[in-house]
Amino acid sequence: MGGRRARRPVAAAGRRRKGQTGLYHDHGRLYGTGRLDGPFPEHYEPAETPLARHPFSGQLRSPVYKFHSSELDKFAEAADPRYPIVLTTYSLTEHWCGGGETRNVPNLLETEPQLYIEMSHDLAKEKGIKNGDGVIIESARGRVEAIAMVTIRIRPFTVMGKTVHLVGMPFAFGWTTPKCGDSTNRLTVTAYDPNTTIPETKACCVNIRKADTLTEIA
Repeated sequence: MGGRRARRPVAAAGRRRKGQTGLYHDHGRLYGTGRLDGPFPEHYEPAETPLARHPFSGQLRSPVYKFHSSELDKFAEAADPRYPIVLTTYSLTEHWCGGGETRNVPNLLETEPQLYIEMSHDLAKEKGIKNGDGVIIESARGRVEAIAMVTIRIRPFTVMGKTVHLVGMPFAFGWTTPKCGDSTNRLTVTAYDPNTTIPETKACCVNIRKADTLTEIA
């Protein structure tokens, strides 16, 4: 236009680009003081793991994760035979977060009325559990009751030649709504990211068994 040269984009000009916050030293902050864990690629198992070792390094778990050390915050040892099953937790479409509000809406509670646990057909067969059975789930910290959902959505893993079973549970129930099941967080670990203190509630180790009777679920 008018004989003037078009300005090249910053990247094409080879100039330094600003980070997301507009500060040139954004990436430098990753290496700055105050970080307990650095930005380097490393594989760590969760604070609780069904494995005694992994092939990537000699460090099984993060050496700097945050944790509590009270009587209610026990951790299972790595590959603890008492808790060989991996539990992961998730939210539900029908309930918001922990469900404290949405469980008071009759229509929503009707669609998702009680705590359940998803498991593979392999694990259900191993434990003598059928779809719809009441089960008891236990970790090093506590226990809850749930209804078994035997599904193809979850399958066993083979890790270093070892079969590792996975189960999944929502965390949208609690004692404030009678007979729907108690909080899944009675099972989860109190381990936290060393930099952000984000809780590691998506992975812990448990064991399950068929319940003779249920007291927390109608």
